[in-house]
Amino acid sequence: MFKLFIVDDEPETREGLKSCIDWANYGIRVVGEADDGKIALERILKEKPDIVLTDVRMPDMGGIELANKLRDLKSDVKIVFISGYDDVAYLKSALKVEAVDYILKPVDLNELDGVIRKVLNIISEEDNRKRLINEMSARLTESMPALRQKFLMTLVRDGIECSEDYGKRMDFLGLKLPADKFYCIFVLSVDDRATALDSLSERDNQLISLSVIKICDELICSTLQGYTFENRRGEYVCILRLDTLEDEDKLYPLVCKIKDKLFEYLELSITIGVGETVHKLENIVKSYMIAYENVKRRLFLGKNRIITMDSLETLEDSEYKFDFTKIQLLVNILKSADKEKVIKSIDDIFNEMSKYKNGDINYCTNICLQLVLTASRQVTELNLNINDERFDEDEIWKKLLTFETLLERKMFIKDYFVAVCGCIAEKRNKKSKNIIRRIKQVIDNRYRENITIKDIAKEVYLSTTYLCMIFKQETGETVNDYLTSVRIKKAKELLMDPKYRQCDICYEIGYTEPGYFSRIFKKYTGLSPTEYRETML
Repeated sequence: MFKLFIVDDEPETREGLKSCIDWANYGIRVVGEADDGKIALERILKEKPDIVLTDVRMPDMGGIELANKLRDLKSDVKIVFISGYDDVAYLKSALKVEAVDYILKPVDLNELDGVIRKVLNIISEEDNRKRLINEMSARLTESMPALRQKFLMTLVRDGIECSEDYGKRMDFLGLKLPADKFYCIFVLSVDDRATALDSLSERDNQLISLSVIKICDELICSTLQGYTFENRRGEYVCILRLDTLEDEDKLYPLVCKIKDKLFEYLELSITIGVGETVHKLENIVKSYMIAYENVKRRLFLGKNRIITMDSLETLEDSEYKFDFTKIQLLVNILKSADKEKVIKSIDDIFNEMSKYKNGDINYCTNICLQLVLTASRQVTELNLNINDERFDEDEIWKKLLTFETLLERKMFIKDYFVAVCGCIAEKRNKKSKNIIRRIKQVIDNRYRENITIKDIAKEVYLSTTYLCMIFKQETGETVNDYLTSVRIKKAKELLMDPKYRQCDICYEIGYTEPGYFSRIFKKYTGLSPTEYRETML
């Protein structure tokens, strides 16, 4: 409910204003009255009304002087003047003290009604505005960590010109990063992010993020000064402020402590890249870029380690150039389905690549992608079906890039090639068996003829050389041996029937010379056709 205070040196006017109007109908309660501005001022400060109805002219302190004193005291009470004087000068004075309105005596109730409604609308609008400002202030306070993170992210990635505006933003965000100091950047990257973080709920990820930042900030503040923020999922940046270059000696012990504590408290394996110490905040981007590149050296050096510029100085510095003819050689080996040679070729490629630990990381990644593409083409061209969800053709590229070291990528690529190699061998085996089946079918159907290997090869659409080679390779016997065994088996069946003469049997199974038939039969059975018949009958 709104509060009203009435000030007038005429008792009749004060009483009339209180009793002739139903203030409750407006949501207003009269909380006090006074016959002079001086007395009213003390009571108004105590009661804190929303509206003051005051006469303009009174003995000790008039309404305009009262209004001025209230404004000097930063009171936002709404003032409406009442006067029996139609005086333009007084009207102007009233407007100067930001009075809401001015009513002449005798008071017209309809006019007063309009003024009161006007005052209430103004109060309502101001309340709404205050409410909105308070809500925005609360939201701003809640958003402060995010705003600070955004600012720091921009600082290390893009840099910021040190200016008056920059100083204001720093003060607003509560950051203490003087322009003319020394700075160093740590970039912390969670190892095996796909395993360690991506499988967690968003709540758990946020808890881990807050914990990492808290641990880092506490350790930094115990040694130096600085801030930690999350640059992207699983990657954090520590900004270290050094007052003098002598503080550099504190950096390595600090980064070791950060790495150890994150593992101790959160069981997180972390690789940390340490940047170069730079003078002036405007050069902090350089330190960040060095730290970020050092973290990426995890590809060659392995995970769960601290990588500094010093640790890279002793590495192979010559430029690595891959011989892409090795990929074609690998394709030929893969097509032959020689698993051992495939494994050796991949080992040789990665052993050479791993020697150049200062090499171009993107270049090495492209080589890995080329190798996967090579095997993938064979899968497509040969219509192979690899029953391993790790090697799903739509996801294999993403899977490869989740591996953070060359060793992990080598093992993944090697497994992929071995799987493709196995599918090729299986398909080749099925194809060979199908060829053997067709060759045997031709022989089984045409053994009665004077058929040759050339005739068989023509019917199965193979060269005689390849036919003989694959038949021997798959069955362990020659085509002629199989043809002879089929004929001898049939001859044994016919010899069991006395109505068949030996010469008839000879012609029936595809031989043209009975003497040759007898020699072949005895060679395979140890008995002549006659002896075999006599024995069996």
